Amino acid sequence: MKTSYSPKPLLLAIIMLSAFMACSDKSKEDSSDDDTELLSKNARDEQQKKRYEDAARSAREKELRKEKQRLARAADSVQSALELHLAQANADSSAAAERERMAALEREREERLREEAYQRELERLEGQVPQPITGLLLLYGEGPPPKGYTKIARDLNKDAGGDFIYLCYTKDPSMGKPITGIKVILDDEKQVRMPRNYSPLACSRQDKNGLCDVNREAGGKYIYMFMSRKRLEGDPITEVDIAFGDKVQRQDWTLMDKDLNAGAGGAFIWLSYSRK
Repeated sequence: MKTSYSPKPLLLAIIMLSAFMACSDKSKEDSSDDDTELLSKNARDEQQKKRYEDAARSAREKELRKEKQRLARAADSVQSALELHLAQANADSSAAAERERMAALEREREERLREEAYQRELERLEGQVPQPITGLLLLYGEGPPPKGYTKIARDLNKDAGGDFIYLCYTKDPSMGKPITGIKVILDDEKQVRMPRNYSPLACSRQDKNGLCDVNREAGGKYIYMFMSRKRLEGDPITEVDIAFGDKVQRQDWTLMDKDLNAGAGGAFIWLSYSRK
């Protein structure tokens, strides 16, 4: 029996294949669309992320600029404050230096005034308080005394002949310490023992023994005068004098008991001194 061919199954198969292929194409298209959409979304996300990052970076940069400006203003403020402080310190230092200078000038002025007052007081006291005698010597002859000395115009050989002899004194501080003691020694011999702590008066013509005879060329006893600068002998001698005739004791004066014309005749001659 001859089998007959029917086109229906084939047609059905073609239709089904066409439908499958159409679905496949549709699926591909949908997949392609999905890929495109995914890529687009990723791109958008990347762009959004980049915008966010750019915005964040811009914000950070803006904050950094603000912070730098704030720090710069703070630095300027500190610098201004420092300059003001230094200027004030310099002004204070200058003012202090000026005050110190004025104080030094004031101290100098006060010191000068004190010194002037002291000098005036010293001059006043010098007019009231006698200055000590610092040197004694015997002057032979009628000539003037040495510079700085005062001559007592009373001849120590009065009415006895011999040399003219005068006692001279000085109060010049440069001549040495004050005279504190005077001794007169009379002897029949030229060899006289010098008193302890005393030295002989100087003169222009000494004897061979180095002493100065107050009775030179007048005869009589050998008379020598000595002086001391030792504090133990007493207060400084401020005045010395020669008197003729009778002994006269003056108040606050020491009268020597040795006649400076002893054994030579002539006037009695007395030496006295004061410590006042």
